[in-house]
Amino acid sequence: MLPCDALQWASMHRLPLLAILLLNARAAELQIEANIRYSHGAQTVLDILQPRAPALKNRVGVIVIHGKDGSKESVGQSWGKTFVDHGWVVAAVDYGPDEAEEDVHKAAQWLIQHAAEYRVDPKRIVLCEDHLAHSMAEWDGSIAAVIEFGDATESRKGAPPVLNLNGETLSDKVFVWLKKHKIQ
Repeated sequence: MLPCDALQWASMHRLPLLAILLLNARAAELQIEANIRYSHGAQTVLDILQPRAPALKNRVGVIVIHGKDGSKESVGQSWGKTFVDHGWVVAAVDYGPDEAEEDVHKAAQWLIQHAAEYRVDPKRIVLCEDHLAHSMAEWDGSIAAVIEFGDATESRKGAPPVLNLNGETLSDKVFVWLKKHKIQ
């Protein structure tokens, strides 16, 4: 049920009630725990986004890393919701600019340590963003795959598979690729 002030706001802005109800229903499908500290640094916090429905089995975890000009909120809103729609648990990570790789590694370790709490399969964790994600996966054996949005990077022998979207948005092809690699 919508609060009265939301209905008043909707009528003032001439938004159809159906649009308000749909937005409210979408928010109900997603559960967010914001600003969880994963390390001692000032900027070392993450948000966990997950489906509101209880998990019946362990799920894929994805760590989304924002670029230089982004934020954990922006990647959580854009990419995170798509992963949650597929039943995944998302850790949207903030990090210090000078220790980005080290901070993201600590966030990955935090997610692995808390995997049972969020019903995440610690062997099916994906890093998602750019070259930072790719370099992280090469020295952290716990990463199952990397999804990059930037320039193409080749996967090295023994490293997890890399899907490069070359600036494309998330689509069903990502989830088909992940299924092919036995991650989804």
